[in-house]
Amino acid sequence: MSKANQYGRGENPNSQKQLRPRKTDWGEPKKIRSLTVTNTGWTGTLDVAAELDCRSASDLLEMIGRGRIKCTIAKS
Repeated sequence: MSKANQYGRGENPNSQKQLRPRKTDWGEPKKIRSLTVTNTGWTGTLDVAAELDCRSASDLLEMIGRGRIKCTIAKS
């Protein structure tokens, strides 16, 4: 049996580590969400996150949702 097939689905110890609750910065667990966005929109989001010293797009969205970052509409 190859190493890749040594474990059944979800039984790999590395997978199990990722399933354990992670420490949160916000005092509550995060939940996986899904969104759709164009490549341009995603790249722009990552650029804004980096510019604002956010660790990720997820962190940026969390801060917007909690009112720590305010958004304004740019004039075209």
